Amino acid sequence: MNINFQSPELLLLLIILIPLPFIIRKGYQIRQNSLNAFTGEALNLTKRSRLATIVAIIFLSTLLLQAAGPRRILTESDNTLSANFVFLIDVSRSMAARIDCDEATRLDRAKVLMSQIVSDLPGARFGFTGFSGLSFVLSEMSYDRQYLFNIINNGIFVEVVPLPGSDIANALHVMIEKKREQPQVYEHVDYVILISDGDLATEDINALESMSPFVREENIELISIGVGSDDGIPIPTLDVNNNCLDGQYERADGKEFYTNLVDSSLRTIADETGGKYFHESEQEEVIVYLKSKLELLTSNRPPQQTEDLNGILLAISTVSLFLLILLKRL
Repeated sequence: MNINFQSPELLLLLIILIPLPFIIRKGYQIRQNSLNAFTGEALNLTKRSRLATIVAIIFLSTLLLQAAGPRRILTESDNTLSANFVFLIDVSRSMAARIDCDEATRLDRAKVLMSQIVSDLPGARFGFTGFSGLSFVLSEMSYDRQYLFNIINNGIFVEVVPLPGSDIANALHVMIEKKREQPQVYEHVDYVILISDGDLATEDINALESMSPFVREENIELISIGVGSDDGIPIPTLDVNNNCLDGQYERADGKEFYTNLVDSSLRTIADETGGKYFHESEQEEVIVYLKSKLELLTSNRPPQQTEDLNGILLAISTVSLFLLILLKRL
């Protein structure tokens, strides 16, 4: 069991217990002599004085230990490599592209990649923001893996932000505002992981090109990951319950609509912010790159989890006090 104290210097006061047996024994001798003189009987309080000494030492020891603030350490974090990452995830309609309903969508594959990153960087803190035509923060920054996996599996889906488009510039603008307005949470977020198929409208591309200087100003490095391929993939039609309809696809101008990976904007924004572009197939390379960003940062370490032991000591000291009172009355 690993135990530390909030105020270990108070443990030095335990030296006052050294003369305690002598003091208690002397007190009981005086009491015994007085009672013998008063009653005329030969009373022997030796056993009682020994018991009182033991109980008194336990009582005073527990009081001093409580004052020192004992804590049992449940998890250590001193040597944990850590960093703060925010995922910007494209949840627009094109991320639902797949040839048939039995295949994984682009977003499904992105979620597998995010889960792997979170698993392989156990000391890092993550947050999630989804974007389509607008951006929406999907989670708080957290080290809690159970919470993060729950967000990935249940809180991220196509059109969770129900507005058409893929406005990456707006997502980056929201990230910058968070850093400026909530420094206690986002101050140390220096890495943004952008996951998208890059299928942007012309106005979204123009807006993204203008964001690079602002991203660099906030010392944010953008790592972009392209999801999809050069081949055009249709987007299956969904029914009213969001179930995929086999053989039915989204149409535009009377024709089936096909979407493909357009990585030019994703590469550019990564290069201009000092980051790097990866394709979804380069999972191992992505994780190696992200691991290279981990550091031993005091302000960024997961908090050490501890258990307060004062409750146990309080119970012991209460029982000891009761026994001392009982011994005095006997």
